[in-house]
Amino acid sequence: MNWFQIVNQATDYIEIHITEDIDLEDIAKQCHVSYHYFTKTFSMITGYTLKEYIRNRRITLASYEVSNTDHRILDIGIKYGYSSNEAFSRAFKKIHGINPSNARRNNVTIYTHFPVLQYEIPKQSILGLRYEIIQDIEFSFVGRSVFVKEKEGQYDEAQAYQSDFLMSFQSSYPSKQTVYRVLYNLRFDYSSYNFFVGYDSQNYEQLDDLEILNISAPKAVRFISSGIDRDLIPDIKLIIYNEWQKNDFVADLICEMEYVIEHANGKVDFFYIVSIK
Repeated sequence: MNWFQIVNQATDYIEIHITEDIDLEDIAKQCHVSYHYFTKTFSMITGYTLKEYIRNRRITLASYEVSNTDHRILDIGIKYGYSSNEAFSRAFKKIHGINPSNARRNNVTIYTHFPVLQYEIPKQSILGLRYEIIQDIEFSFVGRSVFVKEKEGQYDEAQAYQSDFLMSFQSSYPSKQTVYRVLYNLRFDYSSYNFFVGYDSQNYEQLDDLEILNISAPKAVRFISSGIDRDLIPDIKLIIYNEWQKNDFVADLICEMEYVIEHANGKVDFFYIVSIK
């Protein structure tokens, strides 16, 4: 089963249990995948965290009931997981610009609709990928970091942060060095982490306006895909996560990092390193 099938299975499961207290780890268990990488991959494919997706589906279904039934608004809110009439009204108004009682009173029936997400299974390109276990990794980087907490658009924020850093850094310190993206201080469910972008510190000295990040871990797995087009990196990551499941790797949450080495012909070598137990 590939990751698109897994996401489809997950959204089916969510829909069946949408009015229940859904344990996010149970979704991963139902799909027979590691929760650690399931949450990352779900967000990468859909553009939403699991919590965001569930919230969006619940408010959509609750809105339909406000418009098309005579059920009490309080009962509708409780049915879809809101603790009080006030909590439901705030969520409803945030999405629709009107509270549910006024919407019903004025027969407002056009609401923002968030559909069940389902994906066609794409044909997979034949891409080369190999991995190796490495011991006692040590890295020292110079750059900047930002704390990322789970919220809508967090991945776009991290990408924007990287772009802003590279633009400002390279204007002061012109460089063609390899750029490293590092996640550290990771929570188990990826609800928060530190995101760092920078360069190998051995090429720079005494840059007072930048941070030094030292990373060490006793064991890691390094995935390598050589000679690919840069726009295939998301596909490579999906393959990596499939390999992760097959090999029963267990991340220790010390760090994850990725970087590319560019070739004159426009192709790149992509490296993805995860510290493991």
